[in-house]
Amino acid sequence: MKNKVFPISVALLLTCLFSCQEAYNDPSIKSEAEIIVVKGLITDAEGPYSVYVSHTIPFNEEEPTVYSDALGIEGAEVIISDDSGNSEVLSEAGMGHYVTSAGGIRGIAGNIYTLSVTTPDGNNYQSKPCLLRPAPEIASVYPVNTEEFVLVNNLYGAPTLQKRQGVGIFADIAGLSDDDNFYRFGIRIIKERREVYFMGPTIYCMTTTHIKNKKNLLVTDHLSGDSIIKHHVTFLTPDYYPAEYFTLYLDGRIVALDIYSLSREIYDYYSIFYNQLSAENRIFDPVPTNLTGNMYCKNDPSQTVLGIFEASGKSYMNCLVKYNAGYPNAIYQDAGYMPPYITQGCQENIQPDFYQIIGN
Repeated sequence: MKNKVFPISVALLLTCLFSCQEAYNDPSIKSEAEIIVVKGLITDAEGPYSVYVSHTIPFNEEEPTVYSDALGIEGAEVIISDDSGNSEVLSEAGMGHYVTSAGGIRGIAGNIYTLSVTTPDGNNYQSKPCLLRPAPEIASVYPVNTEEFVLVNNLYGAPTLQKRQGVGIFADIAGLSDDDNFYRFGIRIIKERREVYFMGPTIYCMTTTHIKNKKNLLVTDHLSGDSIIKHHVTFLTPDYYPAEYFTLYLDGRIVALDIYSLSREIYDYYSIFYNQLSAENRIFDPVPTNLTGNMYCKNDPSQTVLGIFEASGKSYMNCLVKYNAGYPNAIYQDAGYMPPYITQGCQENIQPDFYQIIGN
């Protein structure tokens, strides 16, 4: 009878895989170079459109005390132009944040758009020409009672997947091309709550969560028709009232769904981006990859530039879902237009323009 000896090599391998990790900090590759990062978007939906211009922090920065807002580049000249002779110089709305005007340039399907950014140091960065392709129509967005596995945080130990009752949010999409076309979904969950005090202020609060993973991408080469029925958008579990609050109103969650048409180049960019964000149950993390976009330095082509400029057809549909603990069914209503830049915060006595309230 053979002895069952656990191979030493296997034991060493497992020890390496599951032992504590240390941060990799190699002084030999510490670089003080700041790489330009550009991210911009124009669509055929209502604006304004934004372009963000910033720079990276050096690799191996031990104490990165500057974050996204502080990394923005001020004083740049940012221009969006098309092949029909239209152009607009964007206004600076904050450090590194540039926006179009209310009556300014607007995307038109079939036109080709280019972004030009000239920084205060004299460098000029341009995008490759981008054809704006039309987007399909979101015919409806609706909730369905269902159950799904969700990641649940535990008091002790790692989070675990558990099956929970909730509502799935689904969409029907029509007008998809059955050719080799590419699309991106933008999904925001805007949570609304109020704190109402006796003889005091009403405080309106909101938080926004962006859902970003590879499921946001769609290619139509596998479709047999021009529509998708019951496309899964997201899954919501009930909102619970914290025990210490007596004046809290959980008014619901706005599910804001956008769909954008993409070129193959931009689709590949997002595909690599989402792959880098998640190991997707693989043993090893994904191999780091250069995220090459469609921007380049016109006066110095050898210079590295990060980021993308998108010209995309866009359609959207938004819904408000109120789904609180103790109520078996979610309450649903169309939410209309949602401003693209809702983040988080609270304000007293003044209800935000987008804020909506529905009863139980």
